[in-house]
Amino acid sequence: MFDKSRHTTGRIIKASNREVIEFGNRGQFYEIGNDPVRGFGTKTMPGFYMFKEYQAFGNWFGNGVDGDVIISSDTNLSAVEDGDMILKQYSSLIINEGFTLTTDNRCRGLFIYVSGNCTINGILSMSARGGYVNPGVTVDGDGTVVGANGLRLPMLVEGETDTLVAAEFDGAGMAVKAAVANQKGISGNGKIFVIQREGAAGAAGGSGLEAWDTGLPGVAGGVGESGGGGGGRCHTNTGGAGAAGTCFSGGSGGGGQVYAPTGPDASLYGGPGGDSNDSGYNNQGGGAGNPGGSGDPSGTKYGENGTGGLLFLIVGGNLTVGATGIIKANGSIGNEVATAWGGCSGGGNIIVLYAGILTNDGTIQANGGVSAGDSDGGAGSVQISQVDR
Repeated sequence: MFDKSRHTTGRIIKASNREVIEFGNRGQFYEIGNDPVRGFGTKTMPGFYMFKEYQAFGNWFGNGVDGDVIISSDTNLSAVEDGDMILKQYSSLIINEGFTLTTDNRCRGLFIYVSGNCTINGILSMSARGGYVNPGVTVDGDGTVVGANGLRLPMLVEGETDTLVAAEFDGAGMAVKAAVANQKGISGNGKIFVIQREGAAGAAGGSGLEAWDTGLPGVAGGVGESGGGGGGRCHTNTGGAGAAGTCFSGGSGGGGQVYAPTGPDASLYGGPGGDSNDSGYNNQGGGAGNPGGSGDPSGTKYGENGTGGLLFLIVGGNLTVGATGIIKANGSIGNEVATAWGGCSGGGNIIVLYAGILTNDGTIQANGGVSAGDSDGGAGSVQISQVDR
C-alpha cells in the first residue's frame, strides 16, 4: 500500500479500487503502484511509479475552466428563455450565506461540475426555472431532442452493476452534451443516473354541484421524475386540470372555476398555468405555470410564474451544505387569494453526486408549490449519491 504520509507532491485518492495521485489539486490524476514494468519512469517516491492518467478511466468532474468561485452577491447566470441547459465547470465553489446562485431565465436546466470542494451556505436554486419545452419534439441548440430513455449519466460507483456505453443528453444542449461526453461509459461497474423524459401526472380539478370542491394535488414523481401540476378549485362543474411534468419542468397548475362549464386546464410541457374561466365572477384564480394563468375579470388573481426546474451538481471533492444552505428546484403557487384558487406547479429534479465526503446540515428539496387547500403541485425527485473518484 502506498504510504500517504511520506508523499509530499499530491494527495492520494481511493477510486475504483485503485490508488491514484492528484497533482496540484486541479484534476491531473495518475494511477500509482510499485510495478516498474507498468510504470513509465516517473517515480512518486522510491519504489513507486505513476502509471496512466487517471482521467482516462475515472469519473469526470469537469475541467475547472470557470475557476475558483465564491458567490457573495445574488448571481443570475445568463440563460436563453426555454433554451439550452446552462453549464458551469468550477474548480471550487462556495455560496455564502444570504446569497443565491440561479439562472436569469427559465431553461432546460443548470449543470454544475466542481472538480474540487463545494460549500453551500446560501442557496443554489432552479425553483421556478423549469423550461416550457416539449422534450421529444423541440430541438436544442445542437438540433437534437430528448430520447425515450430520458437523460442518462453513467458514473463509476463501487458495488453497482449498471452498463451504459456513454452519457445520453440529446435535447439538453450543445455545451452540456460536449461536457458529459468526457464521462467514460460503465460496464457492470457503475450506476446510471436518470432523468425521465416524462414526469408524473397532473391532477384533476375539483368537481361539485352548487358546492365548493378543491382540486386534487399533482402526483409526486418517482425516481428521476418531476411532479405533476395541481388541479384548480371550483364551484359548480369542474376546475381546470393540472398538467404532467417533463425532464425539464414540473407540471403547471389548472385554473379555478366558478359558475362556468369548466376551468381551463394547464398547458402541457411546463407551459402556461390554467386561466380562470371568465364567468364574470371576480373570485377565480389562475394556476401556476410559464407564465402563471390569468385571474378573474378584475385581472388581479394571476397564478405565480414558474415550475420546478432541473439541477445537476457533480462534485469531485467534498460537498458541505451548511445549516443555512439550500439546494432547491421547487414549484410555484397558484393564486390562492381567489375563493376558487388555481393549482400549484410541480417540483423539478435534482441530482447531487460527490466523490469525497458529504456533510449535509441544510436542505435539498424539489417540492411542489403548496396551496391554501389541496391543489398542491406534486413533489419532484432528489437523487443524492457518492460516486468513485
